Amino acid sequence: MTEVSEALPAEYARLSELTVAAYRAVGPMPDGYAAELADVAGRAADPGAVLLAARRDRRVVGGVTLVLETTSPLAEHLEPGMAGMRMLAVDPSAQGAGAGRALVEGCIEVSRGHGLRCLSLHTHVVFARARALYERMGFVRTPDRDLHFGDDLHLLSYLLDPV
Repeated sequence: MTEVSEALPAEYARLSELTVAAYRAVGPMPDGYAAELADVAGRAADPGAVLLAARRDRRVVGGVTLVLETTSPLAEHLEPGMAGMRMLAVDPSAQGAGAGRALVEGCIEVSRGHGLRCLSLHTHVVFARARALYERMGFVRTPDRDLHFGDDLHLLSYLLDPV
């Protein structure tokens, strides 16, 4: 069984390692983005966000950053009443056993607890397994909210409304 709760500072190094590993397992990424993924302590220090960890047998197997404030530097086009899910990652050796679903469920629970009505996320097309999970959990594609960074990067938008 996978347990999800707020990440502890002693878990940040493990979360950093597994986040980069999970993203690299899907494909190459710019070094700058790898450094951003690895900055778990920086995300945890953001007062507008909460870092959740998934644990199986007391071992950290995944994590996600949940942005709760539109003023957070991590907010990607959040509107009032919306939470944003960022950088969800599951250790490649633990994928397929429910940690990703548990992390999304944790985000939904925390969002509801903060009185937020909607959960937003952006993901890359290469994350096919994650996109399938989001769709099974009721997230809806919202192409009008997609993010484009030059010709190289297109992030697909999904919303769960209501959470």
